[in-house]
Amino acid sequence: MRSMLSAEGYKLRKSGVFVLLCEFLAVSILLYVALAYWTHPKDGGYRIPMTALELYANAVTINQLLLKLFVGVLAGFLLSSEYATGVLKRAVSLGQRRERVIAAKIGGNAFGVIAAALLIPVLAAGIGSLMA
Repeated sequence: MRSMLSAEGYKLRKSGVFVLLCEFLAVSILLYVALAYWTHPKDGGYRIPMTALELYANAVTINQLLLKLFVGVLAGFLLSSEYATGVLKRAVSLGQRRERVIAAKIGGNAFGVIAAALLIPVLAAGIGSLMA
């Protein structure tokens, strides 16, 4: 099971869809912080009216919507591409049980979602602390 999970993690890291979606999430949070920086006037010596902790909290609320989209797109692309190439049929024919193969795929997908869920708040707090 451990080797199947590591294989799924490798496929996830090398997947162009996962990399593209993570880049989209990073750019979206960068634009969010930049818009907050440019749209609020300078008052009290700070350009941005929110602290890094407030940006972190706002990013978590934004993250709920983006994460729902991320989960659906990531699962759709990964599972459809593997179904089309016959990876599931090949893995089951090599002696792996179908439950273990599906559990490994779900585990790999969950790892990608967790990585994306941590990406937005950490970037928002980091960029916000640099701009404040």
